[in-house]
Amino acid sequence: MSFLQASDFTGVIEQGDNEFLSPKIQLYIDKFETFYLNWLLGATLYDEFIADLDTAPAITPASVPTSPRFTVIFNEFRIDEDPNTGCIHYSEGIKEMLKYFIYFEYLRDNQITATITGSTKNTFSNSEMAKIIETRIVENYNLGIKTYQEIQWYIDDENPNDYDYDNYNGVHKGIMSWL
Repeated sequence: MSFLQASDFTGVIEQGDNEFLSPKIQLYIDKFETFYLNWLLGATLYDEFIADLDTAPAITPASVPTSPRFTVIFNEFRIDEDPNTGCIHYSEGIKEMLKYFIYFEYLRDNQITATITGSTKNTFSNSEMAKIIETRIVENYNLGIKTYQEIQWYIDDENPNDYDYDNYNGVHKGIMSWL
């Protein structure tokens, strides 16, 4: 199971929902949730995070962490770093971050379809496939990166309650651009 399900993709990350797309996006959820969480936290802290879930060892859409050190990074947070600089650290939470990343992976891969005759691109009689640059793929990926970075900032720099993140070994990621 996963934190997310196909029906979670609404709003700026909305995908068409039908009997063909829902199973396909679930494959992306199942593959990329673990992938991005391991990059976010590192392998050891990821294992501790999963073991801390109220539904461990299984993960369900209703799963939440039980300890405060994981609850604070799992949920949305807003922290004023310095009132004089106006810097606010804002994380939408782990589930929202995962939605942005999985949207990116799904949309990027589904412009072209692998068939027995080779790679194909759909054509339609009454519409034209949008170029990837015309989609929200980069904007949504960067929204995920922003939350990713804020969670890592909290673990690396903020940690006001001195939570034990000693096993943190996450990979830092940067904002994407078309240039």
